[in-house]
Amino acid sequence: MTTIDILGSCVTRDAFAFVQHNYELKSYYPRSSLISIYSPPIYIKKEGINLKTEYQQRLVYFDMTKKFFHHIKQTVADVLIIDFMDERLGVLKTNNTYITHSDELKHSKLKLLLDYKVMEFNEEFLDLWELSALKFIHDVKKRPFRKIILHKSLYMTNYKTKDGEIIPFTDPERVKRINSKNALLNHMYQFIERNMPNLKVIEPTGFPADESHKWGLTPFHYELPYYEYFMEQLKIEIKAIQD
Repeated sequence: MTTIDILGSCVTRDAFAFVQHNYELKSYYPRSSLISIYSPPIYIKKEGINLKTEYQQRLVYFDMTKKFFHHIKQTVADVLIIDFMDERLGVLKTNNTYITHSDELKHSKLKLLLDYKVMEFNEEFLDLWELSALKFIHDVKKRPFRKIILHKSLYMTNYKTKDGEIIPFTDPERVKRINSKNALLNHMYQFIERNMPNLKVIEPTGFPADESHKWGLTPFHYELPYYEYFMEQLKIEIKAIQD
């Protein structure tokens, strides 16, 4: 059975939850910016993180202790899938390190214990991200992945209502956020494509977000055909390494 690692977000993980498949998910690392992953760890006990579920605790714990940094040096999964949707969260700078500014971190109230600065999405942020991305690419090249797939997920400008009508997002602040986040994501995707020549790309286009999505309406919670398309393209890529 083909084994898969995911460094990404729900946009990739949901495809495996919503569409039947025959793959083994070896690991899934969401809520971690590359900037955070490639910075010094903060040592903390998972049980001491004040969140409602063990899963939420694990997300913050893995990000703060830089779990993926160690995982990528050891994994023997067949396929690595990457998406950068969780880079939208940004990072906090605290002392000599960085942590991802996730909702789980906010709800844990750990920020109250830290002397931190919220990093702006500016040129300094992008320079730091690109440096981290180059370290990531270096580590990926050392692993025996048979295929590395970039899932180029973006914020959608339209959504499907519960009645099946396709309408645009119109709130000016939301439209502004959609445009700015897509500019950020496209910059990151283009950087990875330039610097990782053997990368395979899956880029679903023409699909709306979905008001009836399990996790609620956002521009990156898509209609079911989006995930079906992604999984069909993944099947093609994986079949190529099995033949």
